Amino acid sequence: IDRPGAKRRAMAYLRSIFPGQFMAADAALKTACMDGRPAGWVYANAGQFAAERDLLFQDSWQFAGHQAQLPRCGDFLGLDLGFDRVLMVRDAAGEVHAFRNSCPAAPHILNPARNGHLSSIQCAVHGLQFDLDGRRSGARGAADLTALSVRMIGELVLVRSAGRRRPEAGGQDLWAEFSPPAGTRAPKPPTDLRLEADWKLVIE
Repeated sequence: IDRPGAKRRAMAYLRSIFPGQFMAADAALKTACMDGRPAGWVYANAGQFAAERDLLFQDSWQFAGHQAQLPRCGDFLGLDLGFDRVLMVRDAAGEVHAFRNSCPAAPHILNPARNGHLSSIQCAVHGLQFDLDGRRSGARGAADLTALSVRMIGELVLVRSAGRRRPEAGGQDLWAEFSPPAGTRAPKPPTDLRLEADWKLVIE
């Protein structure tokens, strides 16, 4: 498009058909902030998603589950917490561990299931095996599973990335001494409810 004004008219036409998709960055940001809500383009923008994942989810404690969901040694939960896929499992000593649900030999998901029971964590692709505490079984010097930080608040389990941490206020971990207020009811384990719903309407 070389004719004078042709590019401007073409862009105006595209903007009219795809609102928010062909805007200059400053104009898009202004539109996104006008009514206090992000514009539509934000939800499909890969850069925006990466920023949210790195700045919000990865550095923050995320609710991962309830201890009652892991009652026995080998019980596990598979989760997607925004910053990473997580495999949470209880070991023989009763401790709850959280790992990146990815093989250390080459990135791919180790266990796609949402929950279940394991005697060990295995990589079917590379024939690797890991103990329930994340340590590699067998060959010496092989990489262990990437551990994530775990915090218990009563029966609730919170998880965050162990790799990058935002400095806490005053240099202290604000969750270190937190406990539910006295007199509050202990949260019960989550339950799955079967719903008959028009999911199109639910999503909209």
